[in-house]
Amino acid sequence: MASWKAVGYAALGTLVLTGTGWLVLHRPVPAAPAATAPALGSATVLRTNVTAHDIRTGSLGYLDPVTVVAGAAGGVLTWLPSPGTTIGTDQRLYEVDGRPVPLWQGNRPAWRDLVPGMPAGPDLTQAEQDLAAHGYGSHLTGAAIRRWQAAHGLPRSGVIGLGQVVFQPGPVRVATVPAALGTPLHPGLTILTATATTKAVTVRLDPNRQGTVHAGDRVTITLPAGRTTPATVSSLGAPVSTVDGQATSTTVPVTVRLDAPADADGLDAGTVQVSIVTAEHDHVLAVPIDALLAAPGGGYQVGVTGNGPRRLVTVHCGLFDETGGLVEVTGDLNAGMTVEVPAP
Repeated sequence: MASWKAVGYAALGTLVLTGTGWLVLHRPVPAAPAATAPALGSATVLRTNVTAHDIRTGSLGYLDPVTVVAGAAGGVLTWLPSPGTTIGTDQRLYEVDGRPVPLWQGNRPAWRDLVPGMPAGPDLTQAEQDLAAHGYGSHLTGAAIRRWQAAHGLPRSGVIGLGQVVFQPGPVRVATVPAALGTPLHPGLTILTATATTKAVTVRLDPNRQGTVHAGDRVTITLPAGRTTPATVSSLGAPVSTVDGQATSTTVPVTVRLDAPADADGLDAGTVQVSIVTAEHDHVLAVPIDALLAAPGGGYQVGVTGNGPRRLVTVHCGLFDETGGLVEVTGDLNAGMTVEVPAP
């Protein structure tokens, strides 16, 4: 009897296992989830102005770098400005033997002593303009020079020796000070480097794009904090070649001036995004760029909805406004129609 039970239990166990195996092998396979169609939104076909931009990376900094060198021998540097200091005209630029060397306004460096009755020249004209601008007198006379010298605590000699003033086109911002206090002066000694106080952005443009950018073009600059500010292309420089290892690249420096320089207060340098207006078409049809669908065989279509079943309309693209997200289109469309776009 025990033997029969053992055989019976074994058979039952085989049946259960066999049944279980059959159930596993023949269990229905779950259906794959249906592909979910992308969510769609809608946008309106517009009649508007479309502007094309050339978007580049630029460097924020200051214009017109200059190097200030000693104009004559003699004396020791006894005071130097700190980098970042802004110095206006007739203010102390540096100091020699305890006496200030002021900054005067002029495009030409001095090359001789400034003496009453000296022959005419651009240095004489500059000196007389500076004396007049600061109220010392309208001509280079001994009396005018002595008034200026008295105001700066200088010996009242009535003569301005070479190296006792420095001419620059306007106020400067000190960039670097390579000279050290106590250095004896000699002609050509680099005392400091400086720039104009005007901030600007420099863009390195591919020479192949040079014809698309012109002085006077409107620009939008995105500052590091994400704020935008208007600007204008000021000038295009001559192509510049740079060597990086064995590769040589050529770019065209483009100077962009900020229309509202105060927008960049607190920023002395940094990388910015520059969006230059290169073309503008007025009163054209436009749709969002993301409404474009690739058409079979090439080109683009848009999905038109509303007032009937959805239909695909072939469009031809004009200007792309990547900043505004619009593209100029022509085709069987009218302003006010509704087109499909990806849902937000």
